[in-house]
Order: sequence, then C-alpha cells, then structure tokens
Amino acid sequence: MGAIKVDSPWKDSPVIDALTKATGSLEILVRLYKNGATGKTELSRDLQPCYETVAKTLEKLQKMGLIVASNETKFPFRQVYMLTESGRMLVETPLLKWPEIERQISPDEIPGRIAEGKGTEHIRV
Repeated sequence: MGAIKVDSPWKDSPVIDALTKATGSLEILVRLYKNGATGKTELSRDLQPCYETVAKTLEKLQKMGLIVASNETKFPFRQVYMLTESGRMLVETPLLKWPEIERQISPDEIPGRIAEGKGTEHIRV
C-alpha cells in the first residue's frame, strides 16, 4: 500500500511557508499572545533557542506584519514586541483557516505590507 496523498490547504501559502521556516515563530506568537509585550531576552530565555535565532525570527515576524516592536520609556528602556491585530487573529484562528485568511490579502499587497511593516487589520475570520 502506498502513502496517503493529502492535498495540503497550505500549499503555495507564503505566510505559512515563512512561518515554518522561521525557527520558533509559532512559539513566539503564542507567547506574545499569552503574556503581552515581551522583550527579546525574555523570549530567548523562555523558549531556549539562542538569542540570535530569536532576533532573526522576531525580524521576520515584524516584516510579515504579525508583530511590532516598541521602545519602553522607563527603565530598563528595552525594546518589547507585541502582536499586531493580524498576529492576534492568526493565533486565535484554527490552523485550517489560515489559508482562508491569507486569501483575503491580495497577492500584490503582501510584499508591500511586509516592506512597510503594516498589519492586515482588514482581514475577516
């Protein structure tokens, strides 16, 4: 008997593809959802990958418009990361609906959105 072939709903999905290639991306999204604004050092300590890996993943998630960085105005003046509305919606949406969300973003919007660091507040679940 051969392997069962399943047509993946995530085939040809740039968002899912990018998330699966960014080490710890889902863990970071869930952590930010549960804990709110969190610093890079805390994420690295809690999730255990090296600091540089967390930094690269945070950068990718920012470019995708799923998180934003903000500088705290009080000591210790650290940079913290928070989910955008799009990031929150992605975490709250069951995995099987992710392609449905992604289809609501026109393909030519994705590169501009990533370059501008904008969220996708217009997406409906």
